[in-house]
Amino acid sequence: MSTPRSTPMNKLSNIFNPYSLLFLGVFIEYFPTFYNSEKPALNIGPISLYITDFSILFLFAFALFNITKPQPRLSLKKNLVGKNIQIIFGLFFVYSIFKWFIQSEHDTGSIRMMLAFATAYIFLFFFPMHMGRQKILRNLLFLLVLFQVYIFILHIYAFSTQGFILHILSGGFLSMLSLLYFFLVIKNNLLKFSPTVTFFLKASIIITYFMVGHRSGLIALMLGLIALYFFSKKTVMKEVAALMPILILGIGMAFIISPNLLTKISERAATTFDTKQDTYQGRFYNVFKILELSKHHPIIGKPLVTNETVRTMKLKTGSGNSTTGVSQLVVTPHNLVLEWLLYYGWLGVLFGSLLIIISSQYIYRFLRTHKYNRQCYQIGVIVLCTMIHNLFYALTNVTTSSIFATFFLYFPIIMLIAISRNEKTYCK
Repeated sequence: MSTPRSTPMNKLSNIFNPYSLLFLGVFIEYFPTFYNSEKPALNIGPISLYITDFSILFLFAFALFNITKPQPRLSLKKNLVGKNIQIIFGLFFVYSIFKWFIQSEHDTGSIRMMLAFATAYIFLFFFPMHMGRQKILRNLLFLLVLFQVYIFILHIYAFSTQGFILHILSGGFLSMLSLLYFFLVIKNNLLKFSPTVTFFLKASIIITYFMVGHRSGLIALMLGLIALYFFSKKTVMKEVAALMPILILGIGMAFIISPNLLTKISERAATTFDTKQDTYQGRFYNVFKILELSKHHPIIGKPLVTNETVRTMKLKTGSGNSTTGVSQLVVTPHNLVLEWLLYYGWLGVLFGSLLIIISSQYIYRFLRTHKYNRQCYQIGVIVLCTMIHNLFYALTNVTTSSIFATFFLYFPIIMLIAISRNEKTYCK
């Protein structure tokens, strides 16, 4: 396969490619001024254009450019093309639009809500088309490194100004940090840092996991390391040994930032396997709520809205038979399968299940095909460990209703497809 020529459009894609803009949207999402508030936008009459909107426009512009130019032939086995995975992403996107047409009010607000569910899938669909060169993917991974430093500093800032607050910056970014972590753990030709820089980046990631406060994230990371153990026992032993100085460093920083932080973290850690606590009970009973709600729209799911956070219930008072209205929080399903069922119905569960099965087969075939190519094989192991982390995290947290959470949940597998299609560039 010949190397793509450097054209003005290719140079532009290095600087302003749609995925870089999408990453920039993540940065803005967590900036203190805009976190949990209105994001900066260009207002044109009643329409507000956000960073993600501009990235969508860039996405279609580059897609049109790539479709019209001649495509090099892929010297690649059929089972590593990955078209089936892309088709499912495309189906989710088209399905979201279809649901919007038949279920929503067709106003600006409903379009915005539909895009929150659908946008990530169209980005995933087009990703292999744009990542034809190693340099572009390396630039994106370097943006992840910058984001890790950024989110690490933001946590320190938040704790120093507000004290310890559980999930102070949520944790929807853990999927992208897990990918970065395994890229730093396993040798590859995409991220090349000195041992010192690598150690401090891994340390900041581990400390960030603790600061986030999601126990499921830490368990997911351990599951990824357990998977890695079957490929490289020595690497995992080194990582476990490195955890001790990292934890000591983290404990020291925590004590300086907020002396009561350690006590609260210890209390939360002690309840990890206590099934009687509110977190478990709330999520357990919520399963029955979701199953009940899904009966109203069993095939295609309920309209794509996420603002139904409170409902009113009639309960008997302590005296007589009178009733009173009380507001009860409706918990969003903290489980990927339940999210598919609620928002996309049984069709969504079918699409999602096929996606997981086909993705698993794809990783297996990639590892088998590149068994004797060290660089490609290592990247395959990175993606396997990351997807194990991401899927466990998605089964215990909210993902589908966020553009960024959805995109980074599947980012490793779609990245592997791009590498498969350009293996002479990535695996030399």
